Amino acid sequence: MDSTSSVTDPAVMPSAGSKTLLKGFHITHELPCLADPRKIRAIVELSDDIHEVLPYLNATLKGVIYNQQAGILTLKKDGAMITLYPAQVTLAKVDDRAHAQAMMVWLRGLINETYENRERIKPNYERGAVLRALDAFKLLPGTNCKRCGVPSCLAFAVKLVEEELNVMQCAPLFTPEYRDRRTRLLEMLAAVGLAVPTVFRK
Repeated sequence: MDSTSSVTDPAVMPSAGSKTLLKGFHITHELPCLADPRKIRAIVELSDDIHEVLPYLNATLKGVIYNQQAGILTLKKDGAMITLYPAQVTLAKVDDRAHAQAMMVWLRGLINETYENRERIKPNYERGAVLRALDAFKLLPGTNCKRCGVPSCLAFAVKLVEEELNVMQCAPLFTPEYRDRRTRLLEMLAAVGLAVPTVFRK
């Protein structure tokens, strides 16, 4: 299949009586992923305009970036980067077409569930928190011990914010010497929706 071939995915129809915003989608393009050549990017056309639900998703999800004026919301899931537009979704760092399809099925369910419950959610129009690799780096031990599998603490910080590595892979951080840094870093990670080992927060 050519990398830009159109792929049509059958919609899973919602149950009768549900307040459905997004009924279907189809993957139109599969392209090389610029960030990771082992993965792909997918462009997905939506059957319905979803701009109305974006501020509600922004209110209920952690770690998203929302641009109200542009009508764009970006989130991460299982290492993949998902960008929502009113009538389109782009997926980056997905394994293959099947992974993209599964991600879209999950996303459609999330969109429809949020839309159905929107009367009980206060929409959030703020941009949201962004975690930069440099901010995470400043709270790492700085020993460049390589025990995490990458050559430096800065490289670890980059992979940490991209969800390619878990904070638990930094062994020195979980020693008594770095307790204060650890607490601050885990709070920072939790604030943007990244998984943290709560037992070590204190």
